[in-house]
Amino acid sequence: MISHQGTTMPTKKPKINKLALWLALFSFMTVACADDDVAFSHVTDVPLCGWLPSDTLLFEFHVVNSPTKGDYDKLLRNQYYGMMLNIRYTDDYQYSVIPLHVRFDNMRQVLVCPQPSRPATWGALMQEEFSVPDFYQTFADTGIHHIMIYPDTVLSGICSVGVELQRK
Repeated sequence: MISHQGTTMPTKKPKINKLALWLALFSFMTVACADDDVAFSHVTDVPLCGWLPSDTLLFEFHVVNSPTKGDYDKLLRNQYYGMMLNIRYTDDYQYSVIPLHVRFDNMRQVLVCPQPSRPATWGALMQEEFSVPDFYQTFADTGIHHIMIYPDTVLSGICSVGVELQRK
Protein backbone atom coordinates (compact mmCIF):
# COMPACT_ATOMS: atom_id res chain seq x y z
CA MET A 1 0.00 0.00 0.00
CA ILE A 2 1.24 3.43 -0.93
CA SER A 3 0.08 6.45 0.97
CA HIS A 4 -0.41 9.63 -1.02
CA GLN A 5 -1.64 12.73 0.84
CA GLY A 6 -3.48 10.72 3.43
CA THR A 7 -5.15 8.28 1.03
CA THR A 8 -4.22 4.68 0.58
CA MET A 9 -3.92 3.28 -2.93
CA PRO A 10 -3.62 -0.43 -3.66
CA THR A 11 -0.59 -1.53 -5.71
CA LYS A 12 -0.88 -4.01 -8.55
CA LYS A 13 1.64 -6.75 -9.09
CA PRO A 14 2.67 -7.07 -12.73
CA LYS A 15 1.46 -10.27 -14.34
CA ILE A 16 4.13 -12.46 -15.82
CA ASN A 17 3.19 -14.07 -19.07
CA LYS A 18 4.08 -17.74 -18.53
CA LEU A 19 4.39 -18.44 -22.22
CA ALA A 20 6.89 -15.59 -22.67
CA LEU A 21 8.83 -16.83 -19.65
CA TRP A 22 9.01 -20.38 -21.05
CA LEU A 23 10.05 -19.10 -24.48
CA ALA A 24 12.78 -16.95 -22.96
CA LEU A 25 14.02 -19.88 -20.86
CA PHE A 26 13.96 -22.23 -23.87
CA SER A 27 15.83 -19.68 -26.01
CA PHE A 28 18.46 -19.21 -23.31
CA MET A 29 18.99 -22.95 -22.94
CA THR A 30 19.19 -23.45 -26.71
CA VAL A 31 21.87 -20.78 -27.06
CA ALA A 32 23.75 -21.95 -23.98
CA CYS A 33 23.81 -25.59 -25.08
CA ALA A 34 24.54 -24.98 -28.76
CA ASP A 35 27.95 -26.03 -30.00
CA ASP A 36 28.66 -24.50 -33.36
CA ASP A 37 31.97 -26.44 -33.47
CA VAL A 38 33.99 -23.31 -34.29
CA ALA A 39 37.44 -23.89 -32.85
CA PHE A 40 39.30 -20.93 -34.36
CA SER A 41 38.03 -17.65 -35.79
CA HIS A 42 40.09 -14.56 -36.67
CA VAL A 43 39.81 -11.69 -39.16
CA THR A 44 42.65 -9.65 -40.66
CA ASP A 45 42.39 -6.44 -42.68
CA VAL A 46 43.78 -6.24 -46.20
CA PRO A 47 45.75 -3.22 -47.54
CA LEU A 48 43.25 -0.72 -48.97
CA CYS A 49 45.51 0.25 -51.89
CA GLY A 50 45.21 -3.29 -53.30
CA TRP A 51 46.04 -6.72 -51.97
CA LEU A 52 49.22 -7.99 -53.62
CA PRO A 53 50.36 -11.64 -53.80
CA SER A 54 53.34 -10.60 -51.65
CA ASP A 55 50.97 -9.37 -48.89
CA THR A 56 50.53 -12.72 -47.17
CA LEU A 57 48.00 -12.81 -44.33
CA LEU A 58 49.21 -14.89 -41.40
CA PHE A 59 46.85 -16.57 -38.93
CA GLU A 60 48.52 -18.25 -35.92
CA PHE A 61 46.88 -20.77 -33.61
CA HIS A 62 47.81 -23.42 -31.04
CA VAL A 63 47.23 -27.16 -31.24
CA VAL A 64 47.02 -28.98 -27.89
CA ASN A 65 46.56 -32.57 -26.70
CA SER A 66 43.54 -31.65 -24.61
CA PRO A 67 41.97 -28.29 -23.79
CA THR A 68 41.96 -26.90 -20.28
CA LYS A 69 39.32 -24.66 -18.76
CA GLY A 70 39.41 -21.24 -20.39
CA ASP A 71 41.21 -22.37 -23.55
CA TYR A 72 39.92 -20.48 -26.58
CA ASP A 73 41.14 -20.70 -30.16
CA LYS A 74 43.07 -23.88 -29.43
CA LEU A 75 42.65 -26.86 -31.68
CA LEU A 76 42.94 -30.50 -30.69
CA ARG A 77 45.64 -32.76 -32.04
CA ASN A 78 44.36 -35.51 -34.39
CA GLN A 79 40.94 -33.81 -34.75
CA TYR A 80 39.67 -33.03 -38.25
CA TYR A 81 38.75 -29.43 -39.12
CA GLY A 82 37.03 -27.84 -42.08
CA MET A 83 37.58 -24.24 -43.12
CA MET A 84 35.37 -21.26 -43.89
CA LEU A 85 36.60 -17.96 -45.30
CA ASN A 86 34.81 -14.73 -44.40
CA ILE A 87 35.55 -12.08 -47.00
CA ARG A 88 34.51 -8.45 -46.74
CA TYR A 89 34.63 -6.49 -50.00
CA THR A 90 33.34 -3.27 -51.55
CA ASP A 91 31.56 -2.67 -54.84
CA ASP A 92 35.01 -1.81 -56.25
CA TYR A 93 35.61 -5.55 -56.53
CA GLN A 94 34.18 -6.24 -59.99
CA TYR A 95 35.20 -9.85 -60.63
CA SER A 96 33.15 -13.04 -60.39
CA VAL A 97 35.72 -14.99 -58.32
CA ILE A 98 38.22 -14.21 -55.57
CA PRO A 99 41.34 -16.32 -56.31
CA LEU A 100 43.17 -17.08 -53.05
CA HIS A 101 45.95 -19.45 -52.04
CA VAL A 102 45.55 -21.05 -48.61
CA ARG A 103 48.54 -22.79 -47.03
CA PHE A 104 48.89 -24.70 -43.75
CA ASP A 105 52.36 -24.66 -42.16
CA ASN A 106 54.18 -24.52 -45.52
CA MET A 107 53.01 -28.08 -46.19
CA ARG A 108 49.58 -28.16 -47.73
CA GLN A 109 48.30 -25.56 -50.18
CA VAL A 110 45.03 -25.16 -52.04
CA LEU A 111 43.73 -22.58 -54.53
CA VAL A 112 40.29 -21.34 -53.49
CA CYS A 113 38.09 -19.33 -55.85
CA PRO A 114 34.96 -18.24 -53.99
CA GLN A 115 32.28 -16.54 -56.07
CA PRO A 116 30.71 -13.40 -54.56
CA SER A 117 26.92 -13.41 -54.83
CA ARG A 118 26.48 -9.68 -55.55
CA PRO A 119 22.87 -9.28 -54.40
CA ALA A 120 20.70 -6.75 -56.23
CA THR A 121 20.54 -4.46 -53.19
CA TRP A 122 23.51 -3.95 -50.94
CA GLY A 123 25.44 -1.18 -49.30
CA ALA A 124 28.98 -0.03 -49.89
CA LEU A 125 30.33 -3.05 -48.02
CA MET A 126 29.47 -6.74 -48.38
CA GLN A 127 30.57 -9.69 -46.26
CA GLU A 128 30.17 -13.29 -47.33
CA GLU A 129 31.17 -16.62 -45.90
CA PHE A 130 32.64 -19.23 -48.24
CA SER A 131 33.28 -22.88 -47.49
CA VAL A 132 36.58 -24.34 -48.63
CA PRO A 133 35.17 -27.47 -50.27
CA ASP A 134 36.56 -30.91 -49.45
CA PHE A 135 39.31 -29.41 -47.32
CA TYR A 136 39.75 -31.27 -44.05
CA GLN A 137 42.87 -30.74 -42.00
CA THR A 138 44.25 -32.54 -38.98
CA PHE A 139 47.34 -31.67 -36.96
CA ALA A 140 49.63 -34.44 -35.70
CA ASP A 141 51.90 -32.11 -33.73
CA THR A 142 51.07 -29.83 -30.83
CA GLY A 143 52.34 -26.27 -30.64
CA ILE A 144 52.00 -23.21 -32.82
CA HIS A 145 50.69 -23.63 -36.37
CA HIS A 146 50.02 -21.15 -39.17
CA ILE A 147 47.58 -20.53 -41.97
CA MET A 148 48.82 -18.25 -44.75
CA ILE A 149 46.49 -16.67 -47.30
CA TYR A 150 47.53 -14.62 -50.30
CA PRO A 151 45.83 -13.66 -53.56
CA ASP A 152 46.60 -15.19 -56.94
CA THR A 153 46.78 -11.70 -58.46
CA VAL A 154 46.39 -8.07 -57.32
CA LEU A 155 42.94 -7.65 -55.77
CA SER A 156 41.38 -4.25 -55.12
CA GLY A 157 38.14 -3.81 -53.23
CA ILE A 158 38.83 -6.56 -50.68
CA CYS A 159 38.75 -5.13 -47.13
CA SER A 160 39.34 -8.10 -44.84
CA VAL A 161 39.64 -11.87 -44.77
CA GLY A 162 38.61 -14.09 -41.91
CA VAL A 163 39.44 -17.73 -41.23
CA GLU A 164 37.17 -20.05 -39.31
CA LEU A 165 38.16 -23.64 -38.51
CA GLN A 166 35.29 -25.93 -37.53
CA ARG A 167 35.42 -29.39 -35.96
CA LYS A 168 34.27 -32.12 -38.32
